[in-house]
Amino acid sequence: MAFEAEFLDVMVDTVTWEKFTGTDEYSNPTYAAPVTLQCRVSPKAVQVLDVNGNEVLSKANIWTAGAFDIGSQDRITRPGGEVDPVISVSGPPDGDGTHHIKVVI
Repeated sequence: MAFEAEFLDVMVDTVTWEKFTGTDEYSNPTYAAPVTLQCRVSPKAVQVLDVNGNEVLSKANIWTAGAFDIGSQDRITRPGGEVDPVISVSGPPDGDGTHHIKVVI
């Protein structure tokens, strides 16, 4: 079995990603149409630093099946319907570029 197939075998969850697009006339955030991502959600409450350097408690780590342009102002809806802000995103590159990303919510 190829690495990619084995990797996809562990991607047993889906989340909905909404890209931040700006704010409306009332300064409320606006988002692009939701996109469903195949991923692996690992609930994990850990003290982490957000993009502003504040210490916050994370809820989960999410590994995506593919590289996506997820940003710190985007939001993720987990299985069960809980909507979470993105705390951080990292994309460890392999020999062929970025294979997947890790999103902390």
